[in-house]
Amino acid sequence: MLTVFSLEWQIFHDWAPGYHLVNTGLHIANTILLFLILETLFKKRQLSFLTGLVFLIHPLQTEAVTYVSGLADLLSTFFIFLGILFYFRYRESFRHNHPRPAANYWLTLVCYAAAMLSKDTAVIMPAMIALTDFFYLRGAMDNHTASDTATRLLTQPIHGPAGHQNWDLIKQQLVKVVKSIWPFFAIAGLYFLLRAGPLNFSDTLNVYGEANIFTQNFGVRLLAFFRAAVIYFQLLFWPNNLHMERSFNIPHGLFFPDVMFGGALIIGLIIAAFWSIKKYPVISFGIFWFFIRLFPNSNLLFPNSGLIYEHWMYMPIIGIWLIIFWLLFNVISDPIGDPKKKRYI
Repeated sequence: MLTVFSLEWQIFHDWAPGYHLVNTGLHIANTILLFLILETLFKKRQLSFLTGLVFLIHPLQTEAVTYVSGLADLLSTFFIFLGILFYFRYRESFRHNHPRPAANYWLTLVCYAAAMLSKDTAVIMPAMIALTDFFYLRGAMDNHTASDTATRLLTQPIHGPAGHQNWDLIKQQLVKVVKSIWPFFAIAGLYFLLRAGPLNFSDTLNVYGEANIFTQNFGVRLLAFFRAAVIYFQLLFWPNNLHMERSFNIPHGLFFPDVMFGGALIIGLIIAAFWSIKKYPVISFGIFWFFIRLFPNSNLLFPNSGLIYEHWMYMPIIGIWLIIFWLLFNVISDPIGDPKKKRYI
């Protein structure tokens, strides 16, 4: 990120529009890459286009795109998306007998390194690769298309011979995913050790620099995350009064309406993600995407630099709106109450 800032300074000096132009260009590039990822995953152009459109123009993206300091989010997202696409090509190269499949794998690793150098939270990229691998690249097991394979595997009953075969195939693919991406997790572990040790310049594990009830008590941080979740979802659907210095009182108990609602919302989404994995993979994918990308900024593992920031939703917003558009398409094409016309993506 500092390298890009240095290049910008050499080119633009004090001309502020130049810095904003770079941010806007990266945001547009990220939208194009997102469209390609979703189109590769689900083979639904309208779904990919509308999800990308919301990602591009949603007011909640203002902080990440218009603030010059938002370059870190934009740049890390660019390398994450680019790395996922290279990983797709790596997987597909085996199906088409490409002579040098390892090249795309190494390019994915390079993108991962670049993403982490752009922003620490990009360390979560291996989990995002694993997510896309699980929901799409299982198609490499046979000659079905990816979406057909996902439908066939995820909509079979879980009992009886077909169900056992279904779970066996899923287990095989999980093993395949782990074998493919373990170097990424190894790099993530090494990076974490370095940031917690020699590269721990400002107390990485506690940016507050002191022990208090928030830094020492996981339960309090969990309650704060419940409260933050309510605000995030409100901003997703009613993005008013947007500003950078957003905060709230840290709850010290569960029995607050917004905390209880946030807890129910989070638990409900997690249950829905696992419940829908068999029949509605897009819903499951969207929920997992939302939580995986938000996790580094959730304060759950370690106290973060703040309680809530709008730019932390730059990538998680994708998962929720993907689900919303998928539901709208299915309601329009398959009226509720007509189980014979159910469609799965």
